Amino acid sequence: MKITKKQKNYIKKYFHILSISEISKKSKIPESEIEKYTKKANLIDKSIRAINKLTNSKSSLKKTYLKNKYFIFFIVVLTFLIYFNSLGNEFISDDRYLILGNPDVGTLKHLFSKPWYFISYVFTFISYNLFGLQPWAFRIWNILAHIGSSLAVFFIIYNLFNRKVAVLTSLLFAVHPIMVESVSWISGYTSSHYTFFFLVAFMLYIYSNKNDKFYYLSILFTLFSLSSSQKALTAPLIFFIYDFLYTNKKFNFLRLLPFAVITLFYGAFGYIGVTSRLDMLNTRYYQNKTYTNPIINLPITLTEYIKLIFYPKVLSIYHTELIQTKFGYYIKSFFTGAFFVSFIYFYFKNKKILFWLLFYIIALGPTLTPYSISWIVAERYVYLGSLSIYLLFVWAFYVLFKKYKVNTNYLYYIFVILVLVLSVRTILRNSDWSTRDKMWITTAKTSPSSPKAHNNLADVYARHGDLENAINEFKLAIKLKPDYGDAYYNLGLTYEQSGDTINAKKNYLESLKLNKNLWQGYYSLGFLSLKENDFSK
Repeated sequence: MKITKKQKNYIKKYFHILSISEISKKSKIPESEIEKYTKKANLIDKSIRAINKLTNSKSSLKKTYLKNKYFIFFIVVLTFLIYFNSLGNEFISDDRYLILGNPDVGTLKHLFSKPWYFISYVFTFISYNLFGLQPWAFRIWNILAHIGSSLAVFFIIYNLFNRKVAVLTSLLFAVHPIMVESVSWISGYTSSHYTFFFLVAFMLYIYSNKNDKFYYLSILFTLFSLSSSQKALTAPLIFFIYDFLYTNKKFNFLRLLPFAVITLFYGAFGYIGVTSRLDMLNTRYYQNKTYTNPIINLPITLTEYIKLIFYPKVLSIYHTELIQTKFGYYIKSFFTGAFFVSFIYFYFKNKKILFWLLFYIIALGPTLTPYSISWIVAERYVYLGSLSIYLLFVWAFYVLFKKYKVNTNYLYYIFVILVLVLSVRTILRNSDWSTRDKMWITTAKTSPSSPKAHNNLADVYARHGDLENAINEFKLAIKLKPDYGDAYYNLGLTYEQSGDTINAKKNYLESLKLNKNLWQGYYSLGFLSLKENDFSK
């Protein structure tokens, strides 16, 4: 009896899991033929090598480094060079009040202001006390975290797939421009920091089969990840899914218990923080305290991130151009439905692929809440989740090349071009964050329906003395968001600068109606009344 190609693949797939008799029973292939084929294909030696690779985790991590030290050096240098032009960037957007305008920054009071999310405050404390208010000193931590995450990606994929897939996936992670918001923007530190600590924790967990040291270090780095951001709350779930889908091992509750305990502990603080987050968004961004059905936004969120990853032309700090036609929404809903249905297919066909599909959803989990505490789409939210898209993209190419017997080395030639294009786009995107003027000019172009973008663009015009354009932009911001108190105040201030005190007072009063906590409005209205000797105001 001649064994078919399909039968050979079946034997290879289950040889490490089932006995020869079990394979024979399920495949209807005689045991003698299976034994002949396993000897001929050298499956026994391959099985032993595979088992050794899994069980000797300490040496495999070291060997992985030694075998790939030149590539590791290359990815470190490449990533640093790509983000080098961001080191001279200014403090932008939230940086200006979180760091530049924060009188407590660099003090012990600031360091211990949120003891359960202390990691990033430690970096801020070090930067300020060593280098003062130098933007590069705060931004360098993000770049180092991104380099570290790229290396962790390489080690993880090397262990779970192979070298080619690991090289290409880690390169895409390192150079993709959608990552810029989490790296070049100082206030994007939460995403880059928690992702670094989580990926290192996951890497150590994978390599910890026979090494308790790696296991305990994995718990420690998970703690660091949770201490960096609330967005890390769902990440430890990946350990559970990994054990269930990837390792073919029995569910080990005690092994996973420490991860569950520290996640629940931080989850309690995360829930408490929801109220303060809602208050902040209401005061600073005039976002009403409402509850939304995340399922309605899910088709937009999932597909928009994939679009930005595959076509990163229009990148913005505010993704407001998400208004959909009914037909467009139905199309996105269809693809989202197909995405979830594929879970069932891959559960039976390829659990590894199912794991990485779930990885994407789990990483986005904290931003898919019924509370209005996050934007529908923000590039920093997909920083961790994008890893699964890069991997699945590379893996699809790899499988196609293998299927049609194309030399997989040609993958490198294709991806060299892709990496170069993405690197250039990342360098250009870094320059968008170079100054607050350039940032808001760029954002107003990419997000024309964002009231905050137009409010900030108006501020650019006002600071440069172009009061006419400033007034027009403030009016546009108000038209887009009629309850935008800050825009009314800024419009009043611009009218006052132009000598129009009547419209200045009118807009100051309107701003205070909309935001009673806007102390600048009281001050400006009182000072203007004092100048006019109108003490009744």
